[in-house]
Amino acid sequence: MGNAFMNPGFAGIGGYGGGYGGGFDGFEGAYDAGAMGAADGVIKAVLGIFFGILLVMLVVSILMYVLQAVSMYSIAKRRKISNPWLAWVPIGSNWILGSISDQYQYVVKGKIRNRRKVLLGLNIAAIAISLIYEIVNIVMVVNAVLSDSEAGMLQWAITMLVLALVMLVIAIVQCVFVYIALYDLYTSCDPDNNLTYLLLSIFLGITMPFLMFACRKHDRGMPPRKEAPQALPAETAQPAPAPEAPAEEIPVEEAPAEPAPAEQPEE
Repeated sequence: MGNAFMNPGFAGIGGYGGGYGGGFDGFEGAYDAGAMGAADGVIKAVLGIFFGILLVMLVVSILMYVLQAVSMYSIAKRRKISNPWLAWVPIGSNWILGSISDQYQYVVKGKIRNRRKVLLGLNIAAIAISLIYEIVNIVMVVNAVLSDSEAGMLQWAITMLVLALVMLVIAIVQCVFVYIALYDLYTSCDPDNNLTYLLLSIFLGITMPFLMFACRKHDRGMPPRKEAPQALPAETAQPAPAPEAPAEEIPVEEAPAEPAPAEQPEE
């Protein structure tokens, strides 16, 4: 009887424990699902913010590029610089910027600078060294992995460091010449604010395209342009020759007339 009395009690306790255990398992599963859902929501929010920032940066970059191209195209076309459409080409824009600087130096100061050639050469050199860097990097990484030697890894690191230093030097020199040419552009357009515009362009680069766009219609630092001479009408291109004066006749002296013979008296 005692055993019969105790068994139901233990059964109840066991049922209680089983029910509690089943409830705990369900709570743990619900907690895991909620945590995973919250984590997915956070990841999606972060990715949304990230792609939103990328989209804003892309739109701003396109806007800055268009403003810069429109500004240099307008200036180059108004000042009769050859091929102003190159302002829309990434490499050609440096040529146009250098041409604007060269024209200002020649017209105002009488100096020949050839900055358009320097900027074009530096731009091509920067692109070439970047391609070389990427190709050498891939080749040397594959070689170091296949050889599995410390010497190969050290050679790869030294080579990449040297190429990176060369790229840095070229980039610095290019920036210096770009800002020199940009200063000439600002001076030719608005000499009263040229230094302010240059400092803003250097330390707050996002303002540069807007400053160029603001002064694209001005030539305050350039001398007045000479108007082309007008051609004369065809009928008055050559003056008609003056009529020749008639030759003056020289008077000829007439010989004195001989006296008439006297009449003889008739016999």
